[in-house]
Amino acid sequence: MPKTEFAYYLIAGEGWKAVHYTALRDDEARAILRGVDLRDEEEGKKKLGVRNHAETPHFYVKGVERTLVDRRHPDSRDHDNKIVELLEVLSADDQKFRFGSYEWHREKGKKPTLEKIIAFKDYQWQKETDIGMVHSKYLRVD
Repeated sequence: MPKTEFAYYLIAGEGWKAVHYTALRDDEARAILRGVDLRDEEEGKKKLGVRNHAETPHFYVKGVERTLVDRRHPDSRDHDNKIVELLEVLSADDQKFRFGSYEWHREKGKKPTLEKIIAFKDYQWQKETDIGMVHSKYLRVD
């Protein structure tokens, strides 16, 4: 018996369909399944492939979807409320933002000047974003 008995793939509008490894004995089924996104379970993280052997049909693990680097990501109501509050401020009509750093002068009485790095106007802010780090890891940033 192979290591992975079943593979799952998503059919638009119908949901997940399970396929037993014995279905791979059929050349046509094997060809079709090689062209779909197979997973180890419904919404699984492991991507599966099909070995092209009619006599010994089996699935193999192609790789793992990227996983979150920091598993301590806050999932509190206060955290979510703060994100919503920040988004409301950032997404308000006619908001303009300038990002930069202040250049402090040594001369007494001279005010610091803002050295602009970038400016945003009508930018579409998002609640959070994922940044790919390495092959199988990503970082989520609010």
